[in-house]
Amino acid sequence: MLEPLGRGGFGEVWKCEAPGGLHKAIKFVPNGQTEGEGQSFRQEFEAFQHIKAIRHPFLLTLERVELIEGDLVMVMELADQQLQDRFVECATQRLPGIPRQELLMYLVDAAEALDYIGSKYGLQHLDVKPANLFLVSGHVKLGITGSSARSGRRPPRSIRPAG
Repeated sequence: MLEPLGRGGFGEVWKCEAPGGLHKAIKFVPNGQTEGEGQSFRQEFEAFQHIKAIRHPFLLTLERVELIEGDLVMVMELADQQLQDRFVECATQRLPGIPRQELLMYLVDAAEALDYIGSKYGLQHLDVKPANLFLVSGHVKLGITGSSARSGRRPPRSIRPAG
């Protein structure tokens, strides 16, 4: 592990170097710190297995999900930064926010990802915010983390079937 990237209510994220020198993000979620009303930790793990199968150019790739010593460990694509970090960058440059054309491009990317998970999987992401929008090579990728995939029995809190 190279450096911590962040810590939140549901664990911490570290930058790491994978075999072959590739950099990845690893999120560690201790047992008992996942979202979901009444969902067991095992159901949360199974929900992440569903997320892992979803691929789209504007979805942050979840590459591996494991239960290690009772904790949830996820290996994800490493983003350049979060959208909220870009906003702070612009503010330090005394800009009123992210320049309009740049922001519109990011919103189009996010909308395409949301449309994809809605039309292909019947899912709605209920936690779209700057902390869940990641910048990668000049595009936004939507992070589907937390309880973000439909489980076999009941949809988790962050994503629900449309309709």
